[in-house]
Amino acid sequence: MFKKALSLSLVVAGLCLSSLASAENYMYENNDWEQPEYYGNPGGHFSIHVVPPVPPRYAPPRYYEPPPRCVPGHQVDQMQAGQSSQIYAGRQEGDLTRSEMESLLAQQDHIASIEERMRRDGCLTLQERNDLVARLNQASRDIWRERNDNERRGEHHRPHYGGWSSDRY
Repeated sequence: MFKKALSLSLVVAGLCLSSLASAENYMYENNDWEQPEYYGNPGGHFSIHVVPPVPPRYAPPRYYEPPPRCVPGHQVDQMQAGQSSQIYAGRQEGDLTRSEMESLLAQQDHIASIEERMRRDGCLTLQERNDLVARLNQASRDIWRERNDNERRGEHHRPHYGGWSSDRY
């Protein structure tokens, strides 16, 4: 809109100046008046001062939240893989009973479903990743506690260091 108005005003100004110059030449040619010498700017001083319109002020909403920044989830994936291998190694070494292993794997599945819900929008934010890391740290403590609670597979809850003796009782 502004460009159209500016170009239209420039065209009108040019037409006015050219008509003044041709009228002035007509007067000098027909009346035998002396035409003044050309000093560089016929028709006097003419300038256009263009002032751009003031842009409207952008006011963000009162409670403006910037879009969330996505962070990589490699740390979460590495922690999950390491914990799964610790659970299966604990079962093979006899440190975990079947029920302990199943409850720890259920905990891992629960964390994986939470992660899937968080990644559903295609972005894992820093807050979401920190939440997952905190949950995985708790799961790591649970794995350590279950592997070191002296409940061993096949020994009917006896300590593995031989603290109980069946021949004494």
